[in-house]
Amino acid sequence: MPLLLAAMIGVSIFGNEFFKFSIGTFNVLDFLIATTCISYLVILSFGKTKRSFNSGLLCDRWLWAFLAYGLISVVFSYMSFYSSLGLSSDVLFNASFIPRQAYYFFFIPLIIASTRHPSSESCRKFLCRKYRLLFFCIYVAHVLWTGGFALDVSSCFCLSLLLLLNKRKQEVIDLLFLGVVLLSPMAVGGEMTQAAIRLVCLVFYFAKNKESVFRYGMFAVLAIVIACFIVPFVPFGDLGLDANTSWRISYWRDELDQLLATYGMGVGYGTSYASYSFIGSATFGPFAATEQYSTLEKMYVVGCHNSFISLAFRLGIAGVSLLLAYILSLASRKRSYREGFTSSACFAVISSLIIICFNVGFESPAYFFLFAFSVSYLNSAITLREAGSYSIEADRGHRLNMTNFAGMGGAEVFLHHGVISETVKRAHTWLGCHLVTKGA
Repeated sequence: MPLLLAAMIGVSIFGNEFFKFSIGTFNVLDFLIATTCISYLVILSFGKTKRSFNSGLLCDRWLWAFLAYGLISVVFSYMSFYSSLGLSSDVLFNASFIPRQAYYFFFIPLIIASTRHPSSESCRKFLCRKYRLLFFCIYVAHVLWTGGFALDVSSCFCLSLLLLLNKRKQEVIDLLFLGVVLLSPMAVGGEMTQAAIRLVCLVFYFAKNKESVFRYGMFAVLAIVIACFIVPFVPFGDLGLDANTSWRISYWRDELDQLLATYGMGVGYGTSYASYSFIGSATFGPFAATEQYSTLEKMYVVGCHNSFISLAFRLGIAGVSLLLAYILSLASRKRSYREGFTSSACFAVISSLIIICFNVGFESPAYFFLFAFSVSYLNSAITLREAGSYSIEADRGHRLNMTNFAGMGGAEVFLHHGVISETVKRAHTWLGCHLVTKGA
């Protein structure tokens, strides 16, 4: 979890530019990949930490299945399996873009390992103790970096999460922090997403029954995800939607058309994010050439601003269903454990799902690591609390047992330990032998 936490804080301060900071050709994302490789080697080398990969949780099994299915799709993409079937003929293919498009599979085991790794508890304690200092430092650093007081999606997400770590909510400084989150101007880009994050933060801050908020919030997000697969097929020509919204819906429709053309199998990795016919008529705006990318290259790097649709577009119905099953298992697991509800972790999961539903979530490391931290944080918080509750129950049972012993009489204690029965048995044996000897 320390790597995921560092990535989240870096993105909240510097935005998307955080992963582009480099020393020579070695940038921050390369550093995270190298550090993650070392973490995997350490975990696999020691038996105690090796169990981090095998927690036995149902939600982890769904995530392992999603990873396995994704890796199979990556291999098939390198083998040109999808194009050989003639199912993805309307999209372009360039194998050199496969690592860029499928990078997130490399970090999936890190999410699972963070559930039970010893460092997760240390991170949680650090956040709970220093949340005010972190809030102040991140906000000031973000203002100095951007030169303004406007918050973007990542900074608003991180500051809201830190704010909800407060358990008292009566102190003036925390109310001032809440005002910073709710009243700060919104940076250009992702305004609707940021408005939703602020609303979720406000609800979690004042709600008394946070379990119900989490349950209904998860159901609402899943309903929105399903609606995103239906909305593109509804005619909106006469509704007067703005250009940005109309473009996104048209983009979603194009990817869903490709999904239907492949009979729900998806197009794999290494392909353009949309069909050539769609991009050919939209070379302005998001697909316009820049100093970094040509229009042709942008076809492989500009997502449709909905990771669920993009995953269905690439992995098919089966792939996105595995991810949704993982998300549902998180919600059901939380319902099965009602004590010690963690507002910040539950807020993080709901907000990160909103982010990847209306932005280039998995396609952009800046947003993917927000999701990765959120689900690992929630899972580790529940796991550690469950472990604590089990140890408390075991301790209570031990103390109750000792209390029962203390309340027994001397004979009862000896009987409980089998002392009397053993003594009687020996006496019976001795008496029998004595009578036999006497009779002889």
